[in-house]
Amino acid sequence: MRWPTAATSDSGSQCARLHQWLSHQDALPEAYGRRATHSSDPTTETASDRWGYYQSSCSTQAAKLRHAKRPLFWLESTDVATTRAIFDLAKQCSGTIHIAESPGARNVAAITSTSGWSGTTLAEVHRRADTIVHVGDSHLHDMPRLFSRFLTSADQPDHSNRKHWFVGRSSSELVSSDTSAPSTNEVVELSWPRDQWLDLFTQLLCMLREPQASLRLPKSRCNEAQLVSFADQLTSSEYVVFVWPEDEFSDELDRLVVQRLLELSQLLSQSRRCSLLPLSSDAGRITSREALLWLTNVTPSARYVAGQWVKPQLGNPHTLSDWEDQFDWIMCVRTLPSDRPLPDLRCDWTLDAACNCSRGQLAFTPSNDCLPVATLGVDGSGHLMRLDHGFVAHIPAALSPSLWPTAGEVLTELARQFHVGATP
Repeated sequence: MRWPTAATSDSGSQCARLHQWLSHQDALPEAYGRRATHSSDPTTETASDRWGYYQSSCSTQAAKLRHAKRPLFWLESTDVATTRAIFDLAKQCSGTIHIAESPGARNVAAITSTSGWSGTTLAEVHRRADTIVHVGDSHLHDMPRLFSRFLTSADQPDHSNRKHWFVGRSSSELVSSDTSAPSTNEVVELSWPRDQWLDLFTQLLCMLREPQASLRLPKSRCNEAQLVSFADQLTSSEYVVFVWPEDEFSDELDRLVVQRLLELSQLLSQSRRCSLLPLSSDAGRITSREALLWLTNVTPSARYVAGQWVKPQLGNPHTLSDWEDQFDWIMCVRTLPSDRPLPDLRCDWTLDAACNCSRGQLAFTPSNDCLPVATLGVDGSGHLMRLDHGFVAHIPAALSPSLWPTAGEVLTELARQFHVGATP
């Protein structure tokens, strides 16, 4: 698995969002190609001077960290090795680790913690699901190879009658533009207005629980026959999965929609398999969250206190200004390419992927509070969790060599200097 560049193969052209980002924002192939000619030997003076600057910056931050009473490590998007390095450093300084979350992810986490969950993976969906309900459509654009890799039934003879139900969108554009997309006889459209999703999923739930009771509900503006047909499809299927982009349900009212989907899943699972699969396009956040869970058994926030990891009491909702008030030293880390801005935090130190820092410039001057580090999949290698939490994949560097150290190397140096300074 290789992170595609704008100039390579069909993977870059099929992933339009990444292709556009690489081409128009950072010009990675050209910029990195010319950078690499400056120094290919890590023993040269240029490389030595560069690492000396990083060591000096680590020394400055180690001194600040030793005086901090409540340090925070904010992981915006990291690989497994970087998360492990932060874990080791946080243990030394009794720090708090927090994984950035979207509002949609927080809604799912809140429901999971109180009501349980019925999850699945794309691999299981590919093998077993005969009815796939798409709620929202941005995942079809953010992940343009989703159908060709996981949702096509071409190589699954048992699911030649697989149906895709699209809630709230027209699938005609998708079907006509993607050769791996389902054929028209596999697609059913539910033209439900976005502001009626809560009412319609509630009516569907009541219809499945008690058909006679549903007749007394206020009628929605949607086609009632369509709703009945949808209910019949769900009850006649062997394996139903509801798929949606993680950020589709981002506010308090949307949380109720997710709750309805969970209740539908629990009801249908009494006689068949029914699962929920919110998809995130940010593999770095998934990796950070999963790695932290492996290491601490706590996520998305963990604090090291009295020799053990605990879930900190941070309050809910928790604004960025609250983070600044509660912590006296804040570090932000991101090792993957991203067109999303970093959080507006008053950070003491930031390690960001070099291509995010450069913005197409051939020269980037580091500062004491922001250092570029090797970009995973571009000029650095690492391990990431797949977007459905299915397995860990190794992402090799597409370009070599890197002019920047990895985030793990910088964090290890910071931990070393913190330990040396803290030792009497």
